[in-house]
Amino acid sequence: MVEWILGRFLVRLSVISGAVVALILFMPVMYSSYWVPFTTDDLEVSLVVRDPAGEPDAVMPSLLGASVDWPNNAYGLYNHVTGLFNPTPVGELIGLDPSYLRFPAGRLSQQYNWTLGVGNVDDRGKNPTYGGGSQESLFGTDEFYKLVDYADASAVMVTNINTGTGEMARDWVSYCNDPSDRRLGRERTANGYPVPYGIIHWEIGYEPYRPSYWRDAPASEIGYGAEYAKLLKDYSRSMKTVDKSIKVGAWMVLDPDLERSSADVNWNINFLDEIAGLPLVIPGVSDDLYFYDYVVVKVNLPAIESLMNFEDLYTYSYADVYASLSEDLRDLRRLIDKIEDPRQGGIPLAIAFYEPFYGEEGWNIPIPANAGSALMTADMAMQFLDIALRDGVRSVEYACFGQLNTPTYSALMINPDFDQVHVDTWHRSPSYFAFQMCTELQGGKPLGISDLHPITFDASAEKELPGHRGVPVVSAIGTLDVESETIRILLVNRDLDSEVICKINLEIEGISGPMLVTTRTILFDSILSNNLAGSAVTSPLPTTTGVKTFTPPDLKITLPIAGVVLITIEPEGVT
Repeated sequence: MVEWILGRFLVRLSVISGAVVALILFMPVMYSSYWVPFTTDDLEVSLVVRDPAGEPDAVMPSLLGASVDWPNNAYGLYNHVTGLFNPTPVGELIGLDPSYLRFPAGRLSQQYNWTLGVGNVDDRGKNPTYGGGSQESLFGTDEFYKLVDYADASAVMVTNINTGTGEMARDWVSYCNDPSDRRLGRERTANGYPVPYGIIHWEIGYEPYRPSYWRDAPASEIGYGAEYAKLLKDYSRSMKTVDKSIKVGAWMVLDPDLERSSADVNWNINFLDEIAGLPLVIPGVSDDLYFYDYVVVKVNLPAIESLMNFEDLYTYSYADVYASLSEDLRDLRRLIDKIEDPRQGGIPLAIAFYEPFYGEEGWNIPIPANAGSALMTADMAMQFLDIALRDGVRSVEYACFGQLNTPTYSALMINPDFDQVHVDTWHRSPSYFAFQMCTELQGGKPLGISDLHPITFDASAEKELPGHRGVPVVSAIGTLDVESETIRILLVNRDLDSEVICKINLEIEGISGPMLVTTRTILFDSILSNNLAGSAVTSPLPTTTGVKTFTPPDLKITLPIAGVVLITIEPEGVT
């Protein structure tokens, strides 16, 4: 018996060993055809940082924020028993310095009844949550606004147009903004909050272009974009009757694949045709209002249904995605600007949700598919800040990241335990790192940084890969805090194969002498290795912090493969 077991073990061992040997032998064959070397071994990219651009009082607008979900006490942010916030995660959230917080975030907002989440916690009702169940609404409107107040941020509310009504949205505005002795302001006061919240931004729906929202609706001859416009008119009229000072956000689509993501491939045009140029007249209230005050878009990456080799990763690189989305954003702006509308300064945009994904369900496993989201999210947010600077502050309302407090694939990559992930790892997700880096840039004078040239790849003719062509491999944006003489520069290396050496030449008048340089880097061994790592990826994304002294003007920074680096430069001795 023992000999039989031993024999079976040796047979299995030989089969496994043979498979390992075969894998080792064939690995170079499988991957070598996709190897794309640089034309130079030691690539250097030069940046020249010039004096701050714009007017003397012009500063980088504070645009960036995050979304907050309500289930499970906002996933560990709140304790309904004590009525207190968890100091560790809330302290970390406050440290991110968000300019805006959105509530209730995500698709649950379109099933959320706000009336069930106010008042005595023992008397509250249940709202639907993920997975088809329901849960007591212990983190509601009042708790959310406490968080907004703690973070010194502004609130953005997302109304329910799926299972809600215009009257329900009107009452929510009244509860939040009416004085203590008027309408639902009396209910808010009875709940212990006499001071009106004065919430300005109200989004009408959440991604209302989704096919799922119109699945049971009758066929439309005018298109669902126009149907949404009619719905928005009803909501806006009801809400602005209560408070004419609020700003209403209308959803338009920014997605490379409208056939897949939208119930109406002509959503934007149909919406604008139905609502363009129409003023909102409310007798006895105002005759100079508009049905919507800004346009809300979500930054969607193209779907990657099947992505199993290096060639596809290059062809479908996030550099290409950035170029595509930038053009889509410009097209959307041109489309909005063409409509007949007398508003001075045009109609602002808002980015509602920065959470790019590098894969979808069905591709490998989704957990490591988001390993690169910090890089892509930082890249998109950085470019959007640049657009805000070039187009002027009036052109942008806010730009929010995803739910940093909700267990996502990025967080589960770090800790597969869903029940605990919101407690001990939500603040270590890639999106959190990206948000942290981008918010550092706000509030300073914008620096003029020279354009960087794209990199040419040396690929064989039959495997020619267009991944990065026409898109700079490195991009940068920076600000200067004049009072502290502190310079912050965010650098993004989009290359998947090589590190890049950046020479930074500082030409800021009045800044000289020894400078202290602190670098904070998100490190990826490579986007590819993380994406293909499988469920074994259970550790947080590695970060490094470096400190050194240099004397202007020349500074060298090495950007790691597919890496993000935040550089802080300040006079030596300043902490």
